[in-house]
Amino acid sequence: MTRISELTPEQLARHAVELFPLADRHGTVARLLHRALALDPHQPAALRCLADLLDHDGLEYLAALVLEYALAPGSPLSEEERQ
Repeated sequence: MTRISELTPEQLARHAVELFPLADRHGTVARLLHRALALDPHQPAALRCLADLLDHDGLEYLAALVLEYALAPGSPLSEEERQ
């Protein structure tokens, strides 16, 4: 069985995106996103999923900060990833 520490940022983000719609999985999603962004602070899917995770219950301003960080000038995201 593969350990979380053995997954790439892309794999971690993909798993987080897959788990996000499931009820009672937000803690797991947050841990996967934390690890993905610790390895790659500009991982596009992880940033997008984190913004979605934060976009509720008065935390919308944090979601906006994540998106501003992802789209800031000098960000390594491609135009396709920015869409």
